Amino acid sequence: MTPVIPADGFASVGATWSGAASDAVVIEVRVARAGEWGRWTQLPPGDTGPDADTEEARRAPEAGTESLWVGDADNAQLRVTGRDDQMPETMELSLIDPGTSPADGLPRTPLASADAATARPVIISRAQWGADESLKNCSTSASSTIKAAVLHHTAGPNTYSSPAEAMRQLRSDYAYHTTVRGWCDFGYNFVVDKWGNVYEGRSGGIDRPVVGAHAGGFNRDTVGVAMLGTYSTVAPSVAQRRAVAEVIGWKLSLYGRNPHGYVDLTSAGGGTSRYPAGQTVRLPVVMGHRDVGYTECPGNAGQSILPAVRDQAAGRIQVAAFGRALYADMMGRPADDGGLRTWTSHMVVGGKDRRFVVRGFASSDEYRLLNIDRGYRQVLGRDPEPEGRRWWLQELRSGRVRIEMLQPSLMQSQEFYLRAGGTDGGWVDMLYRSALGRSAATEERRYWTDVKRQQGALAVINGIWGSPEAGMRRVNAAYGYYLGRSASRSEQEYWLPVVKGFGDENLREELTISQEYFLRAARRFP
Repeated sequence: MTPVIPADGFASVGATWSGAASDAVVIEVRVARAGEWGRWTQLPPGDTGPDADTEEARRAPEAGTESLWVGDADNAQLRVTGRDDQMPETMELSLIDPGTSPADGLPRTPLASADAATARPVIISRAQWGADESLKNCSTSASSTIKAAVLHHTAGPNTYSSPAEAMRQLRSDYAYHTTVRGWCDFGYNFVVDKWGNVYEGRSGGIDRPVVGAHAGGFNRDTVGVAMLGTYSTVAPSVAQRRAVAEVIGWKLSLYGRNPHGYVDLTSAGGGTSRYPAGQTVRLPVVMGHRDVGYTECPGNAGQSILPAVRDQAAGRIQVAAFGRALYADMMGRPADDGGLRTWTSHMVVGGKDRRFVVRGFASSDEYRLLNIDRGYRQVLGRDPEPEGRRWWLQELRSGRVRIEMLQPSLMQSQEFYLRAGGTDGGWVDMLYRSALGRSAATEERRYWTDVKRQQGALAVINGIWGSPEAGMRRVNAAYGYYLGRSASRSEQEYWLPVVKGFGDENLREELTISQEYFLRAARRFP
């Protein structure tokens, strides 16, 4: 046992040593607060680290334990037990002060909603949790892809009482990894606390394949996600499990990985790796640290959540792909993070079905305005004037006009008539080209010209636009646009009365909520 080690305030401890140490050696620490000593606690075995033969590994030759959060203390003692021939040559106890940060003044409540379910989760940045960037002592590296996710636990106490305290633990672990273990940066890529807050770990870009120091031998091409705490017997909270699945699902989706799949990874060796350097192993895309290392991490309770994490991560990827497809097809643009987060949350957490989401898109002003602009361009060959745009938007909002009525209504205008040459025959011919994609035959032009003189322009528009030929054409166009294929004859015949009776928007809704569209979205946006 060492003498009492006084310090001017510290909150976590860790031990490092040189020379070999037997697994039978027990390393314990106790701390005192205001003269009151606590119990002896075994330091968690060091099971993380950089890959062998990397710059980072060469800079960090000493072995060590994981850091242990002990809370604010002012004295410490180290105790090492084991046979003399099992002991390391030297051992050093490090006392880590997490310092202060503006984050310490945050309310003692979660920062992120426990119900958040997103394609890109809310991630608390390094700056927000108070990372001291000057502690980085070498450059982190990135691989070319992410093939798998490795789940960890930090093996510290589960008793942290606020996000501010969780962030103090992060700062302590970060300082221990860099200043004591000699690593380039924080070992984990992401850390998730028990409220479901996700924290950026190692720097270099949360969406990039940054190589961590979380699973020696298998850091390259993997992302390390650590749950803050110990999950040997205590189960991760619902919010924590949900956030783990969310960040893993999002990260894997960036690189087209299936959370239920398997991948071949080649060990770099070193550390606690189960496999020697150069051995290729087939592993789950979503795995626990113990699958690649001689470790208990992420604890029995942590390991047991992996099937659910895979299911939830895969579900989030599919739902996010559905949202991206809707943004592309209905809004004509890429999804924004905020909107995608909202719609994904509605489905994954709120239990809403696809119809709810599709109708939400269709009832938005953005979708309405897009259709107003498209209608003007297709019928009149120009953009709408601001007054016309506002008028049509109000009509659509009120329900007095349906979107599919826009183009036929514009065809009644004098502007459309003059654009067709100012003659009844030219007007009928332009209606044919707009509705049927072809010119009118001589007999057809003569027939509809007579109808216009006798019954008016609306009767002609309704007759041509509402004809079976025009309806079949619009059904087939919708199939091509939303499903990427032509409608079969039976499908055309099925949808024709629906289009005539309920409108084109009903067809669009049914196609976008279909399982075929949902599965196609997953292929388009893997």
